[in-house]
Amino acid sequence: MQPVGHIAGIDGRAGVRDALTELHAYRLVLDGELERLETRIAGLDRSGEKSDDVGELARRCTEIRAQLELLSRMITALRAGRDPAGQYL
Repeated sequence: MQPVGHIAGIDGRAGVRDALTELHAYRLVLDGELERLETRIAGLDRSGEKSDDVGELARRCTEIRAQLELLSRMITALRAGRDPAGQYL
């Protein structure tokens, strides 16, 4: 039989694991959106079309990269705060 403290630790990690799962899922969505935008920009560049859309798309790519960086920092901080030794998370 596991001590009660052990059970509480598992429950706490489960909540963190759920949060990490959601953060990773959001990161995947942003990665996909960034790839889609970069592909669209490349297509517009190849076609030689001059469009205001390219500037807007480039700005959106910059925003997404910043969000991805922030998500990576949040994930790292969450892991380090809950599992400093990196054994479980």
